[in-house]
Amino acid sequence: MLENLLRALDRTRWQPVVICPPGPGAALLRDTGAEVHAAERPVHMIPHVSGFSRRAWSPTFLRESFAQWKDRAHWARVIRAHDAALVHLCSLTLAPMAASAWQAGVPAVCLVQETFAPGLVGVRTRWLKRVLSAQMAGVWFISEFDRDAARCAAPIVEVIPNWTRLEGRCAARGAARIALGIAPDAEVVLFMGGLLRQKGTLGLLRAMARLARPKCLLLVAGERVDAAPLAERAEVKLRLARLHATGRVRLLGEVRDVAPCYAAADLVVFAPRAPHQGRPILEAAAMGRPVVVAAFDCVREFVTHGDNGLLVRPNDPCALADAIGRLLDRPDAARRMGAANRARAREKHDAARNGARVNAFYERVLAGR
Repeated sequence: MLENLLRALDRTRWQPVVICPPGPGAALLRDTGAEVHAAERPVHMIPHVSGFSRRAWSPTFLRESFAQWKDRAHWARVIRAHDAALVHLCSLTLAPMAASAWQAGVPAVCLVQETFAPGLVGVRTRWLKRVLSAQMAGVWFISEFDRDAARCAAPIVEVIPNWTRLEGRCAARGAARIALGIAPDAEVVLFMGGLLRQKGTLGLLRAMARLARPKCLLLVAGERVDAAPLAERAEVKLRLARLHATGRVRLLGEVRDVAPCYAAADLVVFAPRAPHQGRPILEAAAMGRPVVVAAFDCVREFVTHGDNGLLVRPNDPCALADAIGRLLDRPDAARRMGAANRARAREKHDAARNGARVNAFYERVLAGR
């Protein structure tokens, strides 16, 4: 999303400077023409959003929270050193860093790409919502659901959905399959969550075990390493081995160009364990593919059951397997849903229109200052 944002900025008006951890992501952002600097110290996050939350007393949460608070003065100096007019925090997990922008005398905006975690008693969630309302000059949500949940009272609040640069890249399915080494008659189910626990990998593998379809191939793109509990990792490894033995799974690892993956697929699955905003939903839409999605409230504004995809009960491998089989058994219905999904992408996720809205959002923030 940050790469898309940088490409959308009006460079006659804005000069983006990005501070990010070192690694391949930095090179990806430099390709946009932005000035990119490796962070001098770790960029700490508050691990309290749906699907990425730690208990308040866990060492991870305490360590990250303390480190983010301790580094406030450092990041204020960095902001001043770059003579910033505006600070963009690209995640709810970074929202408390608005204190550094305030210390530097610079307005901050936050892009909320995540769904709020309920927590045990909700104290941390209420605190994050207060940070958005009290310390941000503007807040940009990617969904109406998250905007409504936040009840944000920041001076400027916008809902600007995500977008993707995959439009117009819907290559022929046959050519994409040849490039990926996939049989022409395979029934390809694409999963963009890698082996990450919160993305629902184990539930999908259990669903695949229930599908008695020898030509059904699970194509997995994304990270191969996860910090799931040992027992869960052992089951994932066992189920992957069984699918490998029958040639029904391919692990692609992290993929730079995802367009061929979507072009080769018959359908896309997004079934996380907890409420989670899903970029694969809009990427599937841009590529004209139907989706099978866990029916959390946060995704219902993007997927209508029976129209552009199927909604299934969360954390239910049986329901997930039934929905996948239903779409594979009805290719005409799957194509109709894929076409409806593409139409929805043009309506809600148009890159030019949403990018222009972001530029206008920044202008309003500076004018409000």
